[in-house]
Amino acid sequence: MNRYFQAICVGTLVAVVLAIACEAHAADTYHIDAKSGDDSHDGRSVQTAWRSLDRVKQVQFLPGDRLLLKRGDTFEGPLVLEGIHATKNAPVVVDAYGEGPMPVIDASRTPPGVLIRSSRFLQVRNLEITSDGGKVGTSSPVRNGIRIVAGEPGECGDIRLTDLHIHNIFNQAEGDGKGIQVVGADQWYAFAGLVVERCRIERTASLGMHLDKVDGITVIGCRLKNTGGPGVVYHHSKNIVIQNNDVDSSGSKIDPRMRGRGSCMWMLGCKDAVVERNRFLRAWGINDSCGFHIDIGNKNVVVQYNLSAENAGGFVEILGRNENCAYRYNISVNDGWRVAGERGAIRDGHVLWAAGFTVHKGRIGPTNSYIYNNTIYVKEDMHASFAFGNTVEGLLICNNIFHLLGQPVNESPRDQKKDPPDEVIERVVFRNNLYLREDALPEGLPIADSQPLMGDAQFKNSGGLQPKDYIPKNADAIRDRGITIEKIPGDEIGLKTGLAVKEDFFGNAIVGSPDLGAVEIQRK
Repeated sequence: MNRYFQAICVGTLVAVVLAIACEAHAADTYHIDAKSGDDSHDGRSVQTAWRSLDRVKQVQFLPGDRLLLKRGDTFEGPLVLEGIHATKNAPVVVDAYGEGPMPVIDASRTPPGVLIRSSRFLQVRNLEITSDGGKVGTSSPVRNGIRIVAGEPGECGDIRLTDLHIHNIFNQAEGDGKGIQVVGADQWYAFAGLVVERCRIERTASLGMHLDKVDGITVIGCRLKNTGGPGVVYHHSKNIVIQNNDVDSSGSKIDPRMRGRGSCMWMLGCKDAVVERNRFLRAWGINDSCGFHIDIGNKNVVVQYNLSAENAGGFVEILGRNENCAYRYNISVNDGWRVAGERGAIRDGHVLWAAGFTVHKGRIGPTNSYIYNNTIYVKEDMHASFAFGNTVEGLLICNNIFHLLGQPVNESPRDQKKDPPDEVIERVVFRNNLYLREDALPEGLPIADSQPLMGDAQFKNSGGLQPKDYIPKNADAIRDRGITIEKIPGDEIGLKTGLAVKEDFFGNAIVGSPDLGAVEIQRK
């Protein structure tokens, strides 16, 4: 056996022994009591608790260790969790102990609330985090409730954030404060594995969450309200599941330090995402600011089974360099009410908007966009605006209910004047949608429904804000009137999840041919 091979064997054996030793480590539990603790103690019992979060920096956590903060106490932040390398079966857990309300980390003086750096298999639970920088108009560091610094590939990942209440994240300056932020990755997807579940985030200067360069994101069961910017932004990430979240009043301006613009959620440069069973409500902003919008350079993003209501910017927004994205089986209520020129708005809100805007790369796409089986309601005293840029290539709009009482508006010329002059929309499948009247769509659209259907869906409670309000009663106009959705001509991919669906908005089985809209009428 040569020396090189011997060295490899010895190195491998040492690594295995260390891994086994870590797994066999008798896990420690550390306690922090802000009122009665003492940093000179060992922290290993309630009676010998530490007093400050600063004491945590002196400990090297091992797999299975726990750090517990006393309920009812307030701790001065930040809590720094760095260089933790646990295992899937024995994660390091930060949690609460005792009785009473969640422990509070107040990082108003020294942000962020929690700093996670170069750590794997870490769980943080049951904490309240705040970082209010104070008065308007003075300088202050960037504020985060939780800041995760990813570093090199493999250094950071498998982080789970559960049952956190993050609120009042403000710099003194306008628009600089985020609830949860992942930063620091030099390479795309350097951070692998992030779960954010059942967290409540409210009153942030800008974003509720900003998640960048992550492979494997799950955001589930979270509640976000009154974020000064978007509720959640996903950048340059893949393998994303966004499910059962409630985002209300993104782009808020209830505090002068808030940015005052943003969609409930949006993504840029992402791929392989499913966005389902969420509620996107009351987004505001002078541009964008939809329920969920698909910004620039995404692939295979499917938005389905969501309620989108009263969002100023609109329901569907698909911008440039997007490929094979879809909105299907959603319910949209009074989306796109914003009027250009009012409250500083720079463009109308839209029912549907697809255009090739890319910021710095000219007008490109979007390519192969699928919009089908959505129920869309627009009340009488607002407009119903549509806009399609000439670079759109591959567009399917079928089986939707367009219950449009408002005045139709064609905003397409705004995009077309910036498009290449020789471009025309290609490969369009636009048919078999239900309208209240023949003039429901605006005149002059660059595309037209080739087989429109006329009729009243007779919703259970038109104008309501609950999904059940849009259960149609007119079976003759709806039941089995849908067509089978096939790939757009020239598209070899379709959707990775498949074009056919098995259930409607409410989880009812699709029986026979699909009905029109998002709800399958039930047979008695």
